[in-house]
Amino acid sequence: MLTLFKKLAAAAVSAAALMAFSAQAVYADNDEFDDTVISYADSRVYGDVTGDNIADIRDIIVFSRHLVVNEEDFGTENIKSIDLNKDGKVDLLDLMIMKKGVLSDSGYPVGSPIYDDEHIVTDGGIKGIDVSKWQGEVDWQTVKDSGIEFVMIKAGEGTEEEVNFRKNIEGAMNAGLKCGVYWFANASDTDEAELEAKACLETISGYSLEYPVAYDFEYRTLENNPAAGNRELMTEMVRTFLLYIQQNGYYPMLYSNLDFLSNYFYADELMQFDLWYARYISQSDNDYCWMWQYSCTGRVDGISVDVDLDTSYKDYSAIIHKYGWNGF
Repeated sequence: MLTLFKKLAAAAVSAAALMAFSAQAVYADNDEFDDTVISYADSRVYGDVTGDNIADIRDIIVFSRHLVVNEEDFGTENIKSIDLNKDGKVDLLDLMIMKKGVLSDSGYPVGSPIYDDEHIVTDGGIKGIDVSKWQGEVDWQTVKDSGIEFVMIKAGEGTEEEVNFRKNIEGAMNAGLKCGVYWFANASDTDEAELEAKACLETISGYSLEYPVAYDFEYRTLENNPAAGNRELMTEMVRTFLLYIQQNGYYPMLYSNLDFLSNYFYADELMQFDLWYARYISQSDNDYCWMWQYSCTGRVDGISVDVDLDTSYKDYSAIIHKYGWNGF
């Protein structure tokens, strides 16, 4: 995966060096997007070229026709919004970043910091685990001393806080572990997904999270759920939850597995979000995952039962601190 992204980044830099961009009009120049202004002074979402409060394929199409060189050609406020890699111009690199991810108000591309090598981990990844009430009493200092560096902690389910959440997160933080959270989905429509996002934010308020906030659909979520056979609805439920999290300043992430990505979601519509991928094989087979849950039967000192084992391919702590996510 990392080799692929390094090749993409190198190709982008090479292409940018070879191409010279001239200022162009700020209106779309094709039939489908006639009179569409590239403007989002009133939008909360970076990369929202069309001003509809979401960055999507429409923005990419419009954006790609109007690569401009500097703020004199486009305007100070707009250049701040679409200069995605903050190099003072709008060019091919920014377009490639837009294709990978939506930006939050903090100005950081959720899906694609591939142009900043210090955030990509190339030496095997960062060791982590994820826990819930089922791990029982945890000796967090022993966990930390065993070599674990981060932990994703279940914060809740539906609209209810998880039993042991506060005990777990406070114990883990006190031991010096870097913490993120996941929220178990019970929603059956987008309104309920937003309520779950609100409950999640209320639960984690006051904790300085150095890892993402993940939304977790499991098979139990599908039981007696009218949304279960509707891929479009389930995809929108994920987007609703994660965009709400993102727009409130937290780094969003989708937890999923191959079956859900292939059969329950339209995965290509969710690529703007970082993927935490559950796949219990010897090597991850997903080039877009930035966190990999590779075992559900791991054993770690300080925990008396099986625990999920994870590897992170981004230094999320550095990303979150540098770009002001999660309240930093």
